[in-house]
Amino acid sequence: MKKYAIVGFGCAGYRAAEAIRAGDGRAEIHVFSETGEAPANPMLTTYYVRGAIGREGLFPFGPLEEIIENLGLIHRAEAVRRLDPAGRRLELDSGPVGPFDSILLATGAESLAPPVAGLDHPRVIQMRGSADADRLKAIMGDAPPESVLVVGASMTGIKIAELMHAAGLKCTLADLAGWIFPLAALEPVGRRIMGRLTEMGLTMGFGLALEHITPHGKTLTARFRGGREIEADLLALCLGARGRTALAREAGLAVGRGITVDRAMRSSAPGIYAAGDCCEAPEIQSGRPAVIGLWANAGLQGRVAGENMAAGGAGEAAPACCRPGVLQNLSHFFNMDFIGLGDVRRATGETLVFENDDYYLAAAGEGGRLNCLNLLGPPYGGGILKSRMVRAFSGLRDNPSEQLALLAQYGLPGDFLAWLDQA
Repeated sequence: MKKYAIVGFGCAGYRAAEAIRAGDGRAEIHVFSETGEAPANPMLTTYYVRGAIGREGLFPFGPLEEIIENLGLIHRAEAVRRLDPAGRRLELDSGPVGPFDSILLATGAESLAPPVAGLDHPRVIQMRGSADADRLKAIMGDAPPESVLVVGASMTGIKIAELMHAAGLKCTLADLAGWIFPLAALEPVGRRIMGRLTEMGLTMGFGLALEHITPHGKTLTARFRGGREIEADLLALCLGARGRTALAREAGLAVGRGITVDRAMRSSAPGIYAAGDCCEAPEIQSGRPAVIGLWANAGLQGRVAGENMAAGGAGEAAPACCRPGVLQNLSHFFNMDFIGLGDVRRATGETLVFENDDYYLAAAGEGGRLNCLNLLGPPYGGGILKSRMVRAFSGLRDNPSEQLALLAQYGLPGDFLAWLDQA
């Protein structure tokens, strides 16, 4: 009987467990998770806080007890302290476990936080998991603030701002960057979003680097480099996330921005796999490893890792491979839909803007090659645009006419479609 270990139990860990069980019905599948909860979707936290879903809605795969029973898991709510890749063993606080036939690292990501004083104040929150959502919900219920400062114009930051604005609170959105969504939005689109938010009553504070936070009774004062100060009753830190890679790094595995894996989700150590937000896998646009922190992407990587673990995953004949990913962001906020495709950091050439009554688009590239595309408007056509960009990144220059016709039906600007046909 084979034994498998999954360290971390988010979307990637769950999909891996499913795939292992489907491929090996008799195996022992050991799952180690610090939270002791079912896999939670972090993008649902603000919906829970505002009451749109119950707490059970944070866990799309169901209660932990049902998952354990359905998949026949051996679950331990205990942190893994050390990985021995050569012996395929794990070290827990309670002692060593293993050896295992293969191990999956699905440790996820953690919130970024700058080294500034005041982050431990009870009115400073970070938003990543269910515990953070519980804390914010308690604050909003027991002693609701009158004003909120959101530091970090990220996809999480905008959802927190939306939540606070809907509650009737005075809200300020601040970031070191010059415009909103600096890692996903081209400047014209980012500034267009900022303009709309300002019209709705939010205060913008960009180009600001947080230095420290000082409490004054129930009020917090955030001081930024250059001397600007912003007061608020609640501060939400939403600076993004980074993969939890310490376990792999300390074990000597190859690690960049995430644990480096190939398309079969194999790490640099035989029998050790990684999937989800903790790993960097091949990205089609650059041809280099990149972290693509999306729920669906984590699920796909977990499934591929699980299939290969159950099959033995030896050599170059691993049966399942992930297609190289593409950097993408999709979000709905303040009655706006945003789609970002491609790497905004590669948008060094001219940025072209197209718009009509429904859509505002910006596209950028270099050397006649499309590198980044933003769409602000109805979410229709995002899948087609992604498909076309992936084909372009793969060196395919064909543009199926039926795709352009469908985009025209969705109402995308005609001058954009004509440009896209030549891009």
